[in-house]
Amino acid sequence: MLEFDVIVIGAGIAGLAAAERIGEAGRRTCIIEARERIGGRVYTTGSPASVPIELGAEFIHGRPPELWSIVQTTKLRIAEARGVSWCAQDGKLAPCSEFARVGASMNLILEHAPPPDQPDVPFQKLLDVYFAEERFAEMRAAATRYVEGFHAARAERISAQALVRGEAASARTEGGRAFRLLDGYGKVIEHLCARLSGDVRLELCTVVERIYWEQGAVSVCAQRADGTGATFRARACIVTIPLGVLRASPDARGAILFSPDLSEKRAAMLKIEVGQVVRLNLIFRRRWWPEFLRARYDQRKATERMGFLFARDEPFPTWWTQHPAHTPVLVGWAGGSRAERLLASGDVVEQAISSLCRIFGSERREMEALIEEVRWHDWSADPFARGSYSYIGVGGLYAPQALAQPVADTLFFAGEATNTAGHEATVHGALQTGQRAAEEVIAALAKKS
Repeated sequence: MLEFDVIVIGAGIAGLAAAERIGEAGRRTCIIEARERIGGRVYTTGSPASVPIELGAEFIHGRPPELWSIVQTTKLRIAEARGVSWCAQDGKLAPCSEFARVGASMNLILEHAPPPDQPDVPFQKLLDVYFAEERFAEMRAAATRYVEGFHAARAERISAQALVRGEAASARTEGGRAFRLLDGYGKVIEHLCARLSGDVRLELCTVVERIYWEQGAVSVCAQRADGTGATFRARACIVTIPLGVLRASPDARGAILFSPDLSEKRAAMLKIEVGQVVRLNLIFRRRWWPEFLRARYDQRKATERMGFLFARDEPFPTWWTQHPAHTPVLVGWAGGSRAERLLASGDVVEQAISSLCRIFGSERREMEALIEEVRWHDWSADPFARGSYSYIGVGGLYAPQALAQPVADTLFFAGEATNTAGHEATVHGALQTGQRAAEEVIAALAKKS
């Protein structure tokens, strides 16, 4: 039997942030992580091209203070993603203003969202009711691509009210800007891990199966990789596992059973959706696209500075380079219903290469000859993720608040799905919740001392 003051379940960014703060407060803490690595849905790997390859989170959205303080403290190298956007349409490629077009469309559409004191509606209903005319066809298409791609959501399920809150929260932190960590997001994880005190213990390859709890006492039953069981006891527990795992059926790998059950939490979980994303890295032998584009288009500066590439009709409708870094990597992205179709097809890599061939008008054998390696992680099939990140369902505006609410000053909840400020689905949103849960635990333990 292992005894602690606090148990943190999950060594993603929320769990590490929580453990760091609790360790600073002098409380004996144990982080229990099912995987053989830390970081959760932040997953940075090396590559033949000697550049970091992100299999999970890649961008810092805006200038959220929680993440920027780490960037500045550790002097991490960052670059703003400010390249030229290109669009593929009718067999042609050309520079375009996709971000501006989507931003203007969303602003206009969300003006019709009901206020928080009125019944909520899905985003799709705003399109159907206010923008059904043919003259709005392009606006509807652009907005749907954004909601499904950026939010990994289904337009008929995502809350219009939550989108309004999220857009406002993003604006407050300059969320329209995106920054990339040149040495990889893993450096943030390394920083948080390095700051863990001697009173924090890390248990990897340990899968939590059941949590027995009563006010002021928690017993966590887990299985180690070698098949042996382990029981951890503490005065409080912070649960930071992804929403997809919290919502998993009791017999699913990675699922956690609470005893007594947390029926009020389950009600909140059902109002928050688990988004789906397919994110795939194509690592090439060389950075071939500027030369390819220059040979066909009189846009020298735009070809060299290509940042994003949009192909609305493709299974992979969004691609991006590592601009301003000149690395031979293209990232393909599909979210929402397109991601669901790709995952169901079973040929994700095949469809990614085919999409790129059609976009550039290239022969498949020529494209394949340029590819050195393909890297991706199926987060939907990962038993310790079961999806990408969350989005708020219709009527769920206050569900994150209900999910985040502590239970009997004993069980606490963190992770991006518990963010109540409109920053769900972001790394900084997860970081905020870990810090918030840590302060709640510290206050609760102080009352009992």
